Amino acid sequence: MREKIIPIIQTVLALAIIGAEKIWAPVCTGLLDLANGNQTHMKCWFSSQAVLMIALVLIAIIVTMFFVEASSRKKIQIAAITAAIIMPLTFTKVIGMCMMEGMACHSTSMWVIVLSAVIAVLGITDILKGGRNQIPK
Repeated sequence: MREKIIPIIQTVLALAIIGAEKIWAPVCTGLLDLANGNQTHMKCWFSSQAVLMIALVLIAIIVTMFFVEASSRKKIQIAAITAAIIMPLTFTKVIGMCMMEGMACHSTSMWVIVLSAVIAVLGITDILKGGRNQIPK
């Protein structure tokens, strides 16, 4: 059970990212008017949707760690760390968010950045813990 503590915490944090996006810090629901008269969501909404999907994939990755041996789990952590790095990049660089200060997406972005950083640090800790020969080949 002790070796499963880090994946359990990572799962809870990934669920917290989803909770932040959907419950306590969602992006605004504003729409942009297009030149042709149609409307579309703002880029922060698209960032939120992308991060939601990445968080779901991250949960699937983490859940697989409960069913594999320790050496394989360390390799799976690399995928989890990668997902944790991609989520904040989606908000900050890839898709982006509103440039206006004080908008709801800035709060959502902070939740994603902080929780993703903790998930990544836990993943690195899980890979390196235990002494020699811990980095997967």
